[in-house]
Amino acid sequence: MKKYLSLLFVTLILLVFFVSCSTSQNGNDANFSDSGVAQDSTIQNNSSVDSSTTDSSQAHKTCEHIWVQNDADQCEHLEVCVLCGEERGEDVLHIYFDESGNSLEKCLNCGKQNSQYVPTEKTNTVTWKFTYDYGFHHEDIVTLLVDYGYLRGDFERIVIQNDIVAGDTITINYKGSYIVEEKYPSNIDLNGEVISYSFSYAEVISVSIERIAEMILDYDAPNNYIILDRSGKYTTLDKYKGDTVYFVKDQSIQTTENSPLYVACMLAYNPRDLEAGVPNSDNSTENMVFTKNENGNLVNSKGVEYEFLAGEGFLNYLGELEFVGSVEGEESFSQHLGYTYQTGMFAIKEAENDNLLIRKMPNNEWFSIYRKTSLPKLDYSLENCVRLEFITEIYNAPVSHTTCNDGITDKSKILSFIEDIRTQKSPEEAGLYDLVRQPNGIFENCYVCGAIYAFFEEEPNLVVIMQITSFNDLAYSISIEDNSYVLPTEWFIAFQNQ
Repeated sequence: MKKYLSLLFVTLILLVFFVSCSTSQNGNDANFSDSGVAQDSTIQNNSSVDSSTTDSSQAHKTCEHIWVQNDADQCEHLEVCVLCGEERGEDVLHIYFDESGNSLEKCLNCGKQNSQYVPTEKTNTVTWKFTYDYGFHHEDIVTLLVDYGYLRGDFERIVIQNDIVAGDTITINYKGSYIVEEKYPSNIDLNGEVISYSFSYAEVISVSIERIAEMILDYDAPNNYIILDRSGKYTTLDKYKGDTVYFVKDQSIQTTENSPLYVACMLAYNPRDLEAGVPNSDNSTENMVFTKNENGNLVNSKGVEYEFLAGEGFLNYLGELEFVGSVEGEESFSQHLGYTYQTGMFAIKEAENDNLLIRKMPNNEWFSIYRKTSLPKLDYSLENCVRLEFITEIYNAPVSHTTCNDGITDKSKILSFIEDIRTQKSPEEAGLYDLVRQPNGIFENCYVCGAIYAFFEEEPNLVVIMQITSFNDLAYSISIEDNSYVLPTEWFIAFQNQ
């Protein structure tokens, strides 16, 4: 009996010993899991902490064994140790562990089992060249871009100096990462923080206008546009009236002794002279501010009042636009469907007066036409037009059509045409789509072939556009006020002959 009791006692002692060891081991694993090490796929830890000391005033050593993934995707085994003592407190070791240069802050607390991992980021550097967009993004003016795009996110904190032009560069030190949206102009969005930035100025060379004609083969420019002033207005080289052009060298292109002069942009002023290139402030139409009155009309800084006339689609304009002022309370630039544009009030350059203004509102792809309230009401119905002309360009007709007097001008013929068209069937009812419908249901050779423009005596730059669709050149239809009608062939021929 005593023999069995002795064996049982020994068994109990061993059991307590193994349970104690197991509990101690599991406790260490929990500490490292809590510290976040187990969740990091790039680091594996086999830690042992030697916290024994012979005297509380003597230094002792705390160590951990860490597997670190290096740039070659290989694991290196490091033993990280700090010398601990009462006066030392906590030591920190930075370990870089991924290809992005992110670092891991390893905090070893002397005499303790737990460690903290706090991610920090390496400072990155990027250098970009400034470029210009000519009228594609903002109509009639150049837009300064960074690497063909806009800076977004924390990049927007960067203040671009007034003497920066295309060809100059910017170097940015930042933390985090950026994404470039694949469109034009692109958006360069920083998810992180800008630390610092600096500019590098390209060389500026002044050339007389006569010399440019002689050296036409000795320089390489992206286009023949001359930027006139700091507002961004530009013209073509052949229309430029000045006697000096300033070339800004493209410093991003590697050249040889026989290379031409690579030009990033051409200007009518020296961009480094801050007093040069200032827009003419005496121009009475520039820098206006329009405010809304109680009637919803817009009043400019000189007290001239404009009222809404019509929206895009009902009326259109012929000519180029120039900015004349902003609307109080509205942002200067806006985006719609990924397109950035300037908002405010615009005049038609070729108009003989300022009776009309075109308004572009924020977050709206449609323009609106405003007219002076002091003028008699304008009747822009088709019955009031004075001329009908067939034009092949849709919505981009040359402004010369405002004075060419082509087309049908006889009032009786105009009224006869409008009356006849309104009695016609729709192209669906007349079976015109059957002329182009293929067995698979696709319409073949059904296309817009031009439009009939209706002009008005009171405002020659305003037109109603009636789009013409060809059905395999066998029949035609015309769109008037959101309705489509069959366009009799004899009428189509008559307009072509005019």
